[in-house]
Amino acid sequence: MCPVYEVFICHRGPDTKRNVEGTDIKPGIYKAIDSSLVYIIVLSPTFASSKWCLDEVVHIMNIQRSGCTSKAPRRVFPVLYDVRLSVVRQQVTDLAVKRSTPEEREQWDKALEDLSHIQGMEYCIKTTFQWDKLEEIVVEVESFLKGTVSLNIRAELAHGRSYDDTKGLEVFICHLGLDTGRTVVSVLCGLLRSKRITFYVTDEMENEAQINSGIDEAIQKSRVYVVVLSKNFTSSKSCLDAVLKIMNTLSWGDTSRSRTVLPIFCDVNPSEVRYHKAEVKGSTTKENERWSKALHDLSEIKGFEYDSKTMFLWEKLQDIVREVKASLKKANSHETKQKCENSYAKQIHEVQQVLESDKSKDVFLVGVYGSNKAQFVKLLIDKLSDNFNAFCKLSNVMEKYNQGDRFTDLIKKVYADLILDLNEESPNYDEYESNCEHRLQNKKCLIVLHVVGNDIDQIRRLLALVKVTLQNGSLVVLTSQFEHILTKVVKVDKLIRLRSLEDTSGILTVCYGDRRDINEAFFSYLQETFSMVGLDVHFLGKEEVVNNSTSLQNAQVILCIISKGFSIGDSEILLRNAAINRPKIFYVSYGSHPNNESTSNIRFDFKVSFEEATGQLHRLEFKLMVYEVLRTLKKGGQKMMDVTDFPVGLRQAVNEIETWLFRHPPRSNWSLRCFGLLGMGGAGKTTIAKSIYNRMHSEFEGSCFCLNIRAYVATKYSGLVDMQKKILNDIVSKQFREKQIIDEDNGKMVLASELKGINALIVLDDVDSMSHIEALYQPLCSLGANSVVIITSRDRSTLESAQPEMIFEINGLSNREDSERLFYWHAFLKPEPPAHLKEVSHKVIDACRGLPLSLKSIGAHLYHNSDKCFWEESLHFLQQNENEIFNVLRVSFDGLKCNEKEAFLDISCFLIGEEEEIACLVLEGCYGIGRTHLNLLKSKCLISIDYDRGGTRVIAMHDQLRDMGRHIIQERRPNRAWNAETAERVLKDKRARSALRGLSVFSTVHFPKVVAKCTSLPQLKILVLDGRFERTYRESEFLLWERTFLREESEDVISAKEFLENMHCHELRWLRWWFAPFEEVPRGLRSAKLVVLDLSHSENLRKLPIVSVSNLQRLELGGCGKLEELPEMSALRYLNLSRCGRLKCLASSIGRSTDLKSLNLRSCTSLAFLPQDMTGFFDLQEINVSYCKSLSRLPFLPTALKILNAAECESLQSIDEVRLPTLLQLHLHSCSNLKVLKASIPKIAELNLLNCSKLKSFNVSAASMQRLDLGECSALDELDCKGLSSLESLRLQECTSLRALYFVPKSLKLINLKFCDSLETIHVEDSLPNLQVLNLTMCKKLKEFPTTFLGSSLQHLTLSGCSGLKEFDSDNQASFFANLCSLQVLGLSWCDSLRTLCFLPTTLQELLLMGCRKLEDVDVGALSNLEKLDIRDCPHLLSRFPDKIGSLPSLQIWR
Repeated sequence: MCPVYEVFICHRGPDTKRNVEGTDIKPGIYKAIDSSLVYIIVLSPTFASSKWCLDEVVHIMNIQRSGCTSKAPRRVFPVLYDVRLSVVRQQVTDLAVKRSTPEEREQWDKALEDLSHIQGMEYCIKTTFQWDKLEEIVVEVESFLKGTVSLNIRAELAHGRSYDDTKGLEVFICHLGLDTGRTVVSVLCGLLRSKRITFYVTDEMENEAQINSGIDEAIQKSRVYVVVLSKNFTSSKSCLDAVLKIMNTLSWGDTSRSRTVLPIFCDVNPSEVRYHKAEVKGSTTKENERWSKALHDLSEIKGFEYDSKTMFLWEKLQDIVREVKASLKKANSHETKQKCENSYAKQIHEVQQVLESDKSKDVFLVGVYGSNKAQFVKLLIDKLSDNFNAFCKLSNVMEKYNQGDRFTDLIKKVYADLILDLNEESPNYDEYESNCEHRLQNKKCLIVLHVVGNDIDQIRRLLALVKVTLQNGSLVVLTSQFEHILTKVVKVDKLIRLRSLEDTSGILTVCYGDRRDINEAFFSYLQETFSMVGLDVHFLGKEEVVNNSTSLQNAQVILCIISKGFSIGDSEILLRNAAINRPKIFYVSYGSHPNNESTSNIRFDFKVSFEEATGQLHRLEFKLMVYEVLRTLKKGGQKMMDVTDFPVGLRQAVNEIETWLFRHPPRSNWSLRCFGLLGMGGAGKTTIAKSIYNRMHSEFEGSCFCLNIRAYVATKYSGLVDMQKKILNDIVSKQFREKQIIDEDNGKMVLASELKGINALIVLDDVDSMSHIEALYQPLCSLGANSVVIITSRDRSTLESAQPEMIFEINGLSNREDSERLFYWHAFLKPEPPAHLKEVSHKVIDACRGLPLSLKSIGAHLYHNSDKCFWEESLHFLQQNENEIFNVLRVSFDGLKCNEKEAFLDISCFLIGEEEEIACLVLEGCYGIGRTHLNLLKSKCLISIDYDRGGTRVIAMHDQLRDMGRHIIQERRPNRAWNAETAERVLKDKRARSALRGLSVFSTVHFPKVVAKCTSLPQLKILVLDGRFERTYRESEFLLWERTFLREESEDVISAKEFLENMHCHELRWLRWWFAPFEEVPRGLRSAKLVVLDLSHSENLRKLPIVSVSNLQRLELGGCGKLEELPEMSALRYLNLSRCGRLKCLASSIGRSTDLKSLNLRSCTSLAFLPQDMTGFFDLQEINVSYCKSLSRLPFLPTALKILNAAECESLQSIDEVRLPTLLQLHLHSCSNLKVLKASIPKIAELNLLNCSKLKSFNVSAASMQRLDLGECSALDELDCKGLSSLESLRLQECTSLRALYFVPKSLKLINLKFCDSLETIHVEDSLPNLQVLNLTMCKKLKEFPTTFLGSSLQHLTLSGCSGLKEFDSDNQASFFANLCSLQVLGLSWCDSLRTLCFLPTTLQELLLMGCRKLEDVDVGALSNLEKLDIRDCPHLLSRFPDKIGSLPSLQIWR
């Protein structure tokens, strides 16, 4: 069996491989063709010379002819690449005669004839823009696959080639269109768009027009200039003028902006450009001289060389785009610093005023709270440090000094920084402290305590000491996440509140042309949707913008609605003339009008007009647009709560609650604010709470949303404790937290102490008992006075017990118009019904009585059904039951088919919160199909899919729908029991017992002995028992359990084990019995129809019966420590045997399970081997054998494998000749006996081999790998990185035998070779332009390395202990440091031979020189950014160094 591919590309390599991407020929190529859905056949001039290509076409066309028998639709896309199809057919005769039979030629010709009848695309090298044509092909493929797979690329790939809005430019592209416009520049523009990089490129250069003011402005606005130098480039006056302008801007432009020029030498040598004498017809001598000078200067800038005959265009352009991104990142950093200085000038002035306010004061305390604290503190130090004699900065104070015995270290650190030549070796601490206080008497000191947490006992002690010790107007600056710490605990003299440098005010501007061209409902939908996610929407028509040019002045994101009378060109002219400041612009194309305009901005084509009969909203496209806007405004983080697709009519309620909050002050200065939302299920309480949370959470110091508390606590063993932990984790960062929650009572105390004084927003959703209030709300009383707690509930008495300031009653949609809109969106995906359904629609809406859940469910039930009779039948039922919510919701249920109804009832009783895959298998076992039922129920809004904390998809259902399902069972068909109460009731009734389909109870529950007479449950399909001690916080259920448990002594009762061990359940499909007490599955539960069997943690289980596993698809036996063997299984898909410590062999058990997808053998410590050949497991995607200490080898693995975890397999010795083309994750760390790894894993992104201490041979081909960790592989003596072309992070720390590192890829950003004390050689073929971190600590044998590979991106360089490097001879230092223009940290500790150090980069922030005992001189005079200097144990330097640091008052020196 072959993996399923979406697209197969057939092409002739020599013609197309450099520009049109394809797949390599493989032995299994026909299987790949068989499994693919789309075939792209690239016909080129020599296509017919390849017998293999022609055979592929025959195979594809044979499949296409038999399409009627295929399981999935297929599509063929012919692409004529510089050739006509008739020419290819003729070549079959001319070229293939000598090596083919007449039968083959006949087949080929027939296939090509059939292909000629399929509409394809033409690609002409001379006239076609490469990226545009490829994008057109991709869009066609995407359109075909839509509905089969989820593809949506329109937001990633914009249409067109140029960008005309010069307000938000990043890149300016200068080129000669005749040479490179359709190839190099076309692809470059496409790649930039895909990375969301805005650019300017025009066609005027192609026609040699004069550079107009628009191009001048574009050059001024851009930060990166890409100049594509081609053969005829210098013959164009406009190109030469552009180069001159660029070079002048680089030399004389705005110094506050960082700019980069990237020349691309396309089929020309840099020397040709450097010495070219520009001579353009009609130009003056001075012009020629200026152009020649500009070209000379340009050619000396390091760029990229591209030879179209020998290089792959796309690979080279990917490198160029990476360099563009790096340059933009550097420019953004520079601009951010400038912006920081401008934005915080007022706050800096406020601090200065504090210092000048009282000349007699010894110590001033200033608190900093809000966003960008680190940036502000750095700026504050830069601006004020000249006014102080000594300086100390402590970062992450709470994390480093949080224990009592560390206080002395904290004080010593402060003294050491303030007194540079302090002797810390005084035997008496009191004497030491007295000496320090004496030496600080005449100093004016600046101390920064960065990131102070919520418990500051240590800081309080430090501040008390500082206030006594410091004098002369010293300044202590404290930063904290919590405002109350600064104002009420520390009581600072001045609090500085910082706002983000980015405008996150939450305003979205929507521009449009004529409002009459767009349905009003679309405007309302935009406003309601964005309001629910915390944004205010500001609508501006074209006329308003024209009349008021400043109306868009502060816009951060502009959504332009392109409609019939308002084109992209119109909008760009409008925005160009308006006063705007680099906003992000999105285009939304509304309506079905033709629109082929080009733009490099993201564009969403809804292509819908609600006025048309077939016009419907594209949900996924709209959601993607919302996501992009939120991402741009930085509003879509982890704190954002997802809301309903159609939030109709809830904005008014949200606004009323927010208004009440702002208008009514708190009842006291010390108590938090609490209010409740009361209403029946489905009325919209949770949606309203989510919207308020989304809009307000960023205004608080912390926030938490506890969703569906009632349902979660009812189904989880430690539900309330989990909720307490969630509140603590969401509000208090780990570094500030001292205590952990153990149980519920402990949780109350921890919350009260850890959250004290914090201003937080907390939502407790669906609270329904006093136990919830006591465990979750009452501990919040210690929160800050500005805190807000929102509680939603159906029970007024529960809400009132929390004594809220206000209870808002949510009664659904009171506005008739809102009810109509919500229903129409779900029933028709448009704001108006068809004419023939309008009257019946109104009556259906009346019957739903304004309840959002009913409107949503009934609308989804009626969607896609335009039969009026069907609608009238549904209406009749609704009208008969309009007063009963369950009966109203039953319309959707009654519209289901028989098995669909049963599936819904199973989910409502047993499958809520279960993994989607488990639910799918259970339903498939019960009804023959599973996924189809789930998809149908989801489309009817009867279930939804959530994600658990591990990211696994789980089944969710609105509790009102859940209760409706259980109500149906209790009233009409009592054939399922989901707790002790319903189980007892059903089991006492003989008729109900015989019809019982599902049972779920805790195994500790006891039943009346009367049920012991029952020996058979003939219809039971689902049996779920939990052997853990039953614990629930719902009082009624707890009392019920207590009553049934205690009556064991007073009545004749039997346990669940006694009841079930002799029971016959031959129809059983799902059996889960955690912590089962038996050694062998009871005979009556050994159903041959079992699909899912889960006996996890059953420590006494020794074996499984053969009869129970013949149809088994999922088997969970984790923690069954006495299990020694398994029977043979043939249908298995998922197998979990983790922690089965006695299991020794698996070969015969799973040998025939060819459908297996997941195999978990973690911690099977006795398992010695797996089946020798697992290549027959075609669907196996995940294997976990971690901690299998006896496993000595891996078998031949299946090629479809995606995840392999073999970490800490201590006996594993080799992995040799492994080819895993689809593997994405491989974990091999701590395989202490692994010696050989030889593998081809082209798709893997990360490989961890940490602590594989005996690994000697590493030969891995992994073109996609980005991170490789070989740390502590002490036997590895050399490493060849030739097959790792995408590697970004390489960790080889403590590879003590490593002597040589070969073919280091240029994609690397981090290299760690710390303690590689045998390393002698590092071989780099080219430069490393992306390298940011290089650590060569203690590489003592390394004498030299190619310094040319260190580029401008390097930020951290550690060479401590590399005393033999020749680069640090005084004569070599100038050339060594010349290119390190971004270096921030330089570590040279223990470099014994180092005597002088000069020519250091001015960007340096940390210089580490400890133990350089021969070092005599360091030139630090020009290092204005230096913050940290370590010169401990540098005896020759200590005596003379202080004279040189007077100009660096912010410098911390470690002596």
